[in-house]
Amino acid sequence: MNIAEQWQEPLPFVLLLLVTWICTALKRQPLSSVGLKLNGRWWSEFSIGTGLGIGQLALISLILWSMGGVHFALNTDAGAQMLITGLYMFLFGALFEELLHRGFLFQRLLDGIGIWPAQILVALIFAAGHWDNPNMDGMTKVIASIELALASLMLGLAYIRTRSLGLAVGLHLGWNFAQGSLFGFAVSGHQQSGLLTPQLTDLPQWISGGNFGLEAGALAIIADLLVLLALYRWRGTVQYKLQPAFA
Repeated sequence: MNIAEQWQEPLPFVLLLLVTWICTALKRQPLSSVGLKLNGRWWSEFSIGTGLGIGQLALISLILWSMGGVHFALNTDAGAQMLITGLYMFLFGALFEELLHRGFLFQRLLDGIGIWPAQILVALIFAAGHWDNPNMDGMTKVIASIELALASLMLGLAYIRTRSLGLAVGLHLGWNFAQGSLFGFAVSGHQQSGLLTPQLTDLPQWISGGNFGLEAGALAIIADLLVLLALYRWRGTVQYKLQPAFA
């Protein structure tokens, strides 16, 4: 990706932020009401989420390596600039996707049709939104769609438990940054350069995820289920109260 494309990376998020601001203004609410109140608690949850996302991915990679499903080599071309660029790109990607899928519309769905109907609907949309990604075919499409739907439920529950996008954005960023910039796996079918270069073995693709990335593997599904269960059992930092959708 060249410099011009890197400069354009924030544009989708900025445009979506503008649309969100218009929507909140029509409801006579501040922009921060969608979960963007950037106070100490937001940054704390963002940091925890980022660490948890990195930890999830690291654990999956370690298990896959211990199973003989991947060998790692140090990428001698990697450096600080590559990591900073990766962090920058994945941050704005996470901000855009979380504001799109867990922002104003998701929150109106929560108020209008209830928590789990809204969760399931957005999970289906989130998974389907990746169907045109590279290497999304055959059994990969089935497993990746299941994982992506579970990830959406996890991220949605992260919002519900905190009434903030900080934890969800952090989880999203940590997962993608570790997967692409640290361990060098493809991210949702898009090839990446990381600190490490992974070499997949002949372990079945439904376990490793193949060229699509770890999201298309069974280990990622298990990791999502564990975090989803933890979030479900956690009472959160605030009590979610449904509001009338058109109040």
